[in-house]
Amino acid sequence: MFPHSLTVYEYYINTEKKDWSSWEEKIPNNWKPNTKEFHEIMVPTIDTVRNRFLVQNLLLMKDPILLVGNSGVGKTVLVDGVLLTLDANKISFTINFSAGTSSSGVQEIIESQYDRRAKNRF
Repeated sequence: MFPHSLTVYEYYINTEKKDWSSWEEKIPNNWKPNTKEFHEIMVPTIDTVRNRFLVQNLLLMKDPILLVGNSGVGKTVLVDGVLLTLDANKISFTINFSAGTSSSGVQEIIESQYDRRAKNRF
């Protein structure tokens, strides 16, 4: 039975209890930032825990993901944190887009991450 308080977004299905649980249960009690730079810190809140869970599960299902939001809400930090948990054989890098980004510029950024072996072989 679904809890009557709040909305469906405040709960997840806890497979161990086989019942609805609040996202607050997944927030660490004694969290404190470690030696990361300020812009790399992800404060665990209901939103960050819920978003990380959704992104990780969408990746497992091989579904495409598009994160949108205002500048500074933690999209890049969330994705970087999730990518660090992936298989060590996978590589990733960030491409920042702006109004001045061109397709050739994107191609140059991607190609710069690989070693060129021949004209069209990387």
